[in-house]
Amino acid sequence: MFPRNVFSSPCASPSQKDVAATAADEEDEDEDENAIKYKAVAVAALASLSGWLLGYDIGVVNGALLPLSTHFGLSHTQMELLVGTLNAVALPGTFLASYVADRWGRKRGLEVGAVAFMIGNLLMTFAISYGHFVLGRAIAG
Repeated sequence: MFPRNVFSSPCASPSQKDVAATAADEEDEDEDENAIKYKAVAVAALASLSGWLLGYDIGVVNGALLPLSTHFGLSHTQMELLVGTLNAVALPGTFLASYVADRWGRKRGLEVGAVAFMIGNLLMTFAISYGHFVLGRAIAG
């Protein structure tokens, strides 16, 4: 009694347009999921880079420890403090970094961290005493 295109039952087969639209939607979802997976891998790689750099820093300082100890006349305790300062200050620095990121944004937080790291490295480069060197490592941390 009713024309088929006006009133159809829920069991009616989907039209070709419906099938094509569904296939296009699924392809878009797959692309979105691949983009999210790529971003997740990139973020995880960058996050793990900081741990690698801390280990690299310990290795570099280990190699420079003997010349530093003869130049500044360091005791064993001072050498231990010199090596551990950057890592010891890095932990509380994470709380400061989260505050900066929440208040001014992640991009600004990264900029602040990069500037602090640069200032710390400049202090270590031009250190004239043991205290200046440790201060540079603390700021870099």
